[in-house]
Order: sequence, then C-alpha cells, then structure tokens
Amino acid sequence: VNLYKAYLGEDDINKLSENLDILRFPMAFRKNETDEYFIRTVLGIDEKTGALEFKADIPESSTCKLMKANKEKLIEGAAIATQNSYSCMNNKVDLALIVSCFGRRYILHNRIDEELDAIQSVIGKDVMISGFFSYGEIGPQKENTYSEMHNQTLTVMLLSED
Repeated sequence: VNLYKAYLGEDDINKLSENLDILRFPMAFRKNETDEYFIRTVLGIDEKTGALEFKADIPESSTCKLMKANKEKLIEGAAIATQNSYSCMNNKVDLALIVSCFGRRYILHNRIDEELDAIQSVIGKDVMISGFFSYGEIGPQKENTYSEMHNQTLTVMLLSED
C-alpha cells in the first residue's frame, strides 16, 4: 500500500479502491529474469496490514512493475493478439471466440466496441464473432510454457472448418 501511495498519492489510493478505478493501475509480476511478466489486478487495499489484495497467487520474491492502463494500447493489443492467432490460420477463419477480461471492459468503457473493431480489422467483417467477459484467463503467454492466471487480458481463439 505504501508503494501505491507513493506512486498515486495518499488521498487518491482510497478513492481509487472505493470506485473500482484501482483497475486502471494493475501490477506486472515475474518470477525471475527469464520469465515473461503476468498481470494482476489489485482488487482491494488492506490499510491495517499494508497489503494489496489480488485474486490469484503471486510467487514469493517476484519482481513487480506498477502499470497504468492505456486505452489505445489495449485496443492495439486486441489487433496484435488477433494477428498472432490469424497468422496460423492460412487466411481462413469461420469463427472468432473472444474472451476479454472485465478489467479491460471497465477501462475501455464506452470504447469497448473499438476492441472488436480492431479484431475485425484483422479477420474481416464477415467472420462471426462470439465471446464474453471474464474475471481473468488461464493460459500460457508463449508456446510451450506453463499456464498462469492473467488479468486484464484478451484471449482470441480462431476456428476454421478445414
């Protein structure tokens, strides 16, 4: 909590946790220098113990980075995630299944449609899209790595009947 207060200001930290704006300031963690970062959303603040509350475990001795959500980068990330999946599809997609984290929904607010527009800019407007919002996703960050719980992420699954 002291780190957040130093970063955001003492008055701001209590206001942020009361109205969910704390979602705009997630943290990225990694176990060691060779691991990829994984994101955790701060769900609450315990002033008595000075602890931040998260939904999933954080390995002891992890390195962390304070983050600030950026709407443009979230929308750009939707296009990048889609392009990463699309590059494996031989230019043929029949269905896109999208799972977007509630944290992204909260941050993007009235710009959430731009996330879908970014996806459609890659796969085309004729591909059927289905999906839902979640409170996090479980999966690897890279091929052949272990799965982790992730917050404020977007999962893109492209399907084809070939």
